[in-house]
Amino acid sequence: MEREIERAISVYLEKVAAELGEMPADEKDAVLEGVESHIYEALKARFGGEATAEGLKAVLAEMAPPGSYAAPKAGDASAATGRATLCGHAMTAGLLLPLGFAWLALWLLLGRYHGLTEAFRDVAPWILFVLGAAGLTLTPVLGFAAISCIKASNGKRTGLPLAVAAAFTYPVLLMDAFIVVCLVNVCVSAANYLNANRVLFMLLAVATTIAATLIVWLSVWVFLRGWRWANRPLKEGEFT
Repeated sequence: MEREIERAISVYLEKVAAELGEMPADEKDAVLEGVESHIYEALKARFGGEATAEGLKAVLAEMAPPGSYAAPKAGDASAATGRATLCGHAMTAGLLLPLGFAWLALWLLLGRYHGLTEAFRDVAPWILFVLGAAGLTLTPVLGFAAISCIKASNGKRTGLPLAVAAAFTYPVLLMDAFIVVCLVNVCVSAANYLNANRVLFMLLAVATTIAATLIVWLSVWVFLRGWRWANRPLKEGEFT
């Protein structure tokens, strides 16, 4: 049994040594000795002189993976400096986030300004389509990708607030617009059924109050739930 335990410890130390790469020999030996000492101390503290192979598996399962002992790579800025870096997905999503509002601004501009050339008016719908598609689809996708990247980085990537904003802003706005359209259609249908314009005015006033309250409550709720989900630690074996 003792040989089996020593063999299992040697296998783990070999994995650690392989991850240390081109670290100087004296530093590598110091790391391996420290790891080996820690394993035996953990076995002694938990099992005394009656350590078993199963007990060793439990101790090794609680230790850091062999790759965590590796020296930081020269090209890894966050590992070399110890500072977290901004997630690239979050940065890209943040740059795309205003495109949806730019699409709306351009649409209003085309509706109000009549001095545009005919050629530009022919191209404008395609510009609106590209801006709207990029802003409304790519931004949430990149936002959720950024959240996954940041959660899996163990603190090496930042930008979670920007990622959450990018992931949920346009879905929430579309949800709000859907609520408004539904309430307005209900009010108009009810007024037409009753054949009363005064009733329509009163219904629209009530619908506006209901819509505003519902929109604010739902928007805050969605963002809070999204923020809590984004900050939830990853479980073992979970990737997102």
